[in-house]
Amino acid sequence: MDRRTMMLSVILNFLLLVLISQNPVYCGSSQGIRINYPTDGSVFPPDISAPTFKWSDDSPKSSVWLIEIKDDMNIILTNIAYQKQWKPNPKEWEMLKTHSIEKDLTVRISASDQNASNNSMATIKFRTSKDSVIAPIFYRDVPLPFSFARRNLDKVCWRLGYIDNDTTAKIVMEKLPVCANCHTFSMDGKTMGMDVDAHSDKDAYAIADIQPNTVLHQMIRWSTSQNGLKTYGLLTSASPDGNYFISTLKDNEFFIPLPDSGYSQLFFPIKGVLTVYNRETDKFWDLPGASDTNLVSSNPIWSPDSKFIYFVRTKAIPSKESGFSDALNSDSATYAKLIDDFLSGRRSYKFDIYRVPFNNGKGGKELPVAGASENGMSNYFPKVSPDGKWLIYTQSANYMLLQPDSKLWIIPADGGKARELICNAEAKMNSWHSWSPNSRWLVFSSKRQGIYTKLYLTHIDKDGNDSPAILLENFCLPGRAVNIPEFVNVCHHGLQKIEPKFLQNDYFAFQDGIRKFEQQDYHGAMLDFKRALSIDSNNYITYGARGYIFAEMGKNEEALRDYNKSLQLKQDVPKVLILRGFIKIELKDIIGAERDFETAIKINPNDPESLKGMGYTKILQGKFDSSVYYLNLSIKLDPKNRDAHFQRALAYYNLGQIDRAINDFSNVIRIEPNFHLALFYRGSCYLETGQKEKACKDFETAKKLGSEEAAKSMNENCK
Repeated sequence: MDRRTMMLSVILNFLLLVLISQNPVYCGSSQGIRINYPTDGSVFPPDISAPTFKWSDDSPKSSVWLIEIKDDMNIILTNIAYQKQWKPNPKEWEMLKTHSIEKDLTVRISASDQNASNNSMATIKFRTSKDSVIAPIFYRDVPLPFSFARRNLDKVCWRLGYIDNDTTAKIVMEKLPVCANCHTFSMDGKTMGMDVDAHSDKDAYAIADIQPNTVLHQMIRWSTSQNGLKTYGLLTSASPDGNYFISTLKDNEFFIPLPDSGYSQLFFPIKGVLTVYNRETDKFWDLPGASDTNLVSSNPIWSPDSKFIYFVRTKAIPSKESGFSDALNSDSATYAKLIDDFLSGRRSYKFDIYRVPFNNGKGGKELPVAGASENGMSNYFPKVSPDGKWLIYTQSANYMLLQPDSKLWIIPADGGKARELICNAEAKMNSWHSWSPNSRWLVFSSKRQGIYTKLYLTHIDKDGNDSPAILLENFCLPGRAVNIPEFVNVCHHGLQKIEPKFLQNDYFAFQDGIRKFEQQDYHGAMLDFKRALSIDSNNYITYGARGYIFAEMGKNEEALRDYNKSLQLKQDVPKVLILRGFIKIELKDIIGAERDFETAIKINPNDPESLKGMGYTKILQGKFDSSVYYLNLSIKLDPKNRDAHFQRALAYYNLGQIDRAINDFSNVIRIEPNFHLALFYRGSCYLETGQKEKACKDFETAKKLGSEEAAKSMNENCK
């Protein structure tokens, strides 16, 4: 642009300003301006980048707008806009923030049509708080609807955003081939955890120490706490110091995907208890006060002093009504009825917020939190401010998560009168909130600008009063929903990247092998164990498991080799000693087997399997009295062990104690009615004691089950 053109432009702009300022018409007119963003009364953090001011104008002729910003005395900034939005440059915004610390500035936007014959004006006020945000926000960036995201997991990513940055928030983790969702960070900013549905397992949970380059590699399985019973591990929370994690287990979830991108799923727990994991001791336990299986206990979070667990509760839906047999499987017809009841509105489901003492994991008496319970609504997602003063929770008419009518409410942390936050947007799904480390800012997600959730800030003053929502513009992308925001208490650049190395962890390869073994895919299991050992060649558990599969395949020499390697890596593992003992029996090394069982018994005198194995070696050596001694101990510890009863019956038979042998063979048949070998031997005992009718009946049953010995005995004795 040449100097003459530039001067002409300046003169024209000045004339437009004069025309606009001389002909104001307020926004109440039929052709008025409305400032859409920011909202009147907004409070900005001192460390936020410049917002984009946006307005609408009813006049189709308006093409130029004047922005004036003034304090109590003077206009401190003027500008011209040729679109219905304007963003201060960094220098202007810093000047505006300086003038508005804890006091209002007035924004006036005026417009004129092309003929300068009609114009209008609107004003709002905003201020800047002295309270900084400082901490970055971690959140998930996902396409909609949910069903599409599930089919395209590699399109989901995780970002870490700083509010002082004008550029799009940085991606710190992406392109995972598995579903990873709810995350948690300890209050001290040193530990994180994340639900990971790795390899189709819903109970996997990743834990990591936060570093600039954080590596997710430590994994736990929530099902470990319930003897392998299938579970999810839902809405887990980390303790303030990162040593404990608490989650919803022994659970069932109601879940139905919906085709509407604005409301794409209905999901909430209908059964569950709270289970604690101690990272230091690697122990799990159900928390007393939140472990009643007749109730749903979920959504756990910690008080900042670690003294209490806040959680949600309602009555559980029993299996006969839900159709669930475990956390992942349900009867389709019964479940379909439940779906219809919920979607039709015939059935409601509401949660209340409770609090229970943590008491170093011992729990205590749970009590409802006044103001967030027994109010005829569903109350969930409790979040206590880091200063311990306030609790903000989500409330809707029904259910939990992603409800269109959800709003944020605040009460004192100990309970009290509830107050709705003014930052809510009506019927726009206000939820997924998190406190800043200094307890002065709340980030939350909302659909106030369409079907895609965006992230917003509101200021919370010392009295619990909040301000209108502030959009985090650089946290959003077109056509993407952002959700599950959480402040992370780390310094700038304290977290830059998260590497999901658990995907290459030998444990997951090992778990793949176990699943394939359970499906009797022995070849596939062997390949997975080989992969696991290529990652960690010193894992004694993998060698032990592979040895077991070799044994199941009848490859006893290979099994013995793997058991030897396992015990070489970690001596005196009772389970592997027992397995090796039985393999040595198969290989006719009875003395070697006896030594393995003896070592296992020394390590754990109350293990029924090692006692049973020792009893079996005594039978093979003809030491029947000694065999009975060990088998008695085994059966006392495990009364329903078929093989122990069977072996003791053989020992009694060889000792000439036929009646005792018959009794033990009968015990075997009660435990496993189709065990034809026990039927044949009991029939033989009956025959020896002159009970021919009973003997022939056993022979006949055993014959039908495929026993050739029984068929032969029938031909010889039962004509």
